[in-house]
Amino acid sequence: MKNINIKSVLLTGLMILGISFLSNAQKRMWENRTYNFAVTNNVGNTFAWSTPSLSGSLTPSSTGAATNSLNISFNSTSATAVTQTLRLTETDGTTSCGRDNDLTVQVYAEPTFTAMTPSSLCAGTGNIPSTITITSLNFNDIKPITGTTGDLTLTYQLYDPSGTIVTGTGSTGTVTLPVGSSATVNTVDLSGAQRNALETLVQAQTTTGAYTLRISAVTTTPTTPVATEAGAVNSSYFINANATSLTIITLTLSNRPALNAITPTN
Repeated sequence: MKNINIKSVLLTGLMILGISFLSNAQKRMWENRTYNFAVTNNVGNTFAWSTPSLSGSLTPSSTGAATNSLNISFNSTSATAVTQTLRLTETDGTTSCGRDNDLTVQVYAEPTFTAMTPSSLCAGTGNIPSTITITSLNFNDIKPITGTTGDLTLTYQLYDPSGTIVTGTGSTGTVTLPVGSSATVNTVDLSGAQRNALETLVQAQTTTGAYTLRISAVTTTPTTPVATEAGAVNSSYFINANATSLTIITLTLSNRPALNAITPTN
């Protein structure tokens, strides 16, 4: 009897730990990025995913809601992270008894940035600003997305006046913005080498007009979207329609007069 009691206590303890783990486990997500959640496929059982007490600022989109594997994304109208319960109800195929398995998720708004003051330069000469600074506009709202510490890898890209990607040395690169709940600095500069290569590239362009340096990708580091990491922002976010929230700086290139050789006339 004593052994049975000990086993019962151990079993109860493990059950409590299991419940605690389920209630405390958490997944951080970017809005509009699709994530997969899955449970063991117990043959004969039925599965039903749901979002109980759905926040009014979230709109879910999913596939696989009646299987053991769910693909889901959330559109969010909130500037701050929204906490939501994701529930999987599994029903035993023989007894018809069911169990709810809950996971807490946090949905973060897509990152936005503040553009520098526009700058102008002449083709073949002229200078871009001596420092190119990337400023995260909603830094305080998104910085906990990697937990207490972590980084955001920011990829930038130069676009020509028609919105087409410019290629060549200096047209793209990456910088690291440290984040996490204790981070306080919302800016990061291109390196001197990155800035100089960008300037040389813009000076060499033959089409005049406004060239735009924009953020083209954001990825949490580490990049693997495990239980606490959000992974990469949905790539469809990085399009021309969102240029105002992704622009780093606009560089307007103007023509110089053609070389006009001086000729002695007497």
